[in-house]
Amino acid sequence: MVSGQKLTRKALSILTVSICCLLTERAVGQAEQNKARFSGLNNSQERNANIQELKDAPELPQLPSYSGKLKFLRGYIQPTGKGWTVYHVSFMTPEEPLKVKDWYENALTMYQWKILNSAGQTITANHKDGHMCTLIFNPCTKPGFRTRMGLFYSLAPRLSSPQD
Repeated sequence: MVSGQKLTRKALSILTVSICCLLTERAVGQAEQNKARFSGLNNSQERNANIQELKDAPELPQLPSYSGKLKFLRGYIQPTGKGWTVYHVSFMTPEEPLKVKDWYENALTMYQWKILNSAGQTITANHKDGHMCTLIFNPCTKPGFRTRMGLFYSLAPRLSSPQD
């Protein structure tokens, strides 16, 4: 026979696991909806259809270029169905992650970016023109380098075409 206290603990454990599973399932579903909504595409084949590999580091509008040494590793560009152009670029640098992060946080502010989050190893910001970026600064173990930086940049759609 099981005591009431043990039964209650077991029931509480089962309830907790059930709630966690439900919340995880809901969060994953919401993430997929947001991803599809942002990209304007509905299936993974369409989402990956226009991805192009970058041969060199791109110059991104209104994004300051790091004043230290950066080594371009790889990058990808993808236009979305709603006019956005998304970049994913990886770099390495010999400077410490915190030094690189501090530089970007100051430079983004000077370039009229609004810092939305600067917790831990990440900066997320929006530009007044609608562009968005997230920078991630991780320690690097490759000799001669201390930081591996990931850059996710979303170039906002043009609201009007330039005048000729």
